[in-house]
Amino acid sequence: MVALSVLAILAAAAVPNFSAFIHRSRMTTESSNLVSDVEIARSEAARRNTTITVCPTADGTNCISDWTQRRVVFVDSNGDNIISNGEEVIRKSDPPASSMVIVASSLSTGATSIRLRSWGAPDSLGSWQFCEKSSTSAGQRVSLTGSGKPTSQQVACP
Repeated sequence: MVALSVLAILAAAAVPNFSAFIHRSRMTTESSNLVSDVEIARSEAARRNTTITVCPTADGTNCISDWTQRRVVFVDSNGDNIISNGEEVIRKSDPPASSMVIVASSLSTGATSIRLRSWGAPDSLGSWQFCEKSSTSAGQRVSLTGSGKPTSQQVACP
């Protein structure tokens, strides 16, 4: 009986910690996926000597401003933020977890995409903050530097 009591106390203490671990893990995964998309776009832009676009999309063709949707990395040769015939899709990501809140900030007004030029520089600077809807744990911020290199850091969620 004493052993069961001790086990129950340990389990009660472990469950909140495990929940926080799951939230942190999901946050890290989602922010790392964006970092990976930007790094692939930057690398492909240099390799192909052209501009590569990273953007969220709901329909797999048109760029939108809702970064909680799946992302696509593609060669947007005419710069219209639409995957047209003949434009190569380099990578498609799965949508983030539905519990994830992603807020883009400091992007150019109305920006629906990030375009990385052949020398690695983005067309606009910005950052994305990843937070869980139902969690008080810390979030992640991914920032895009002037050289196009993404950085990630832990931040407080609202």
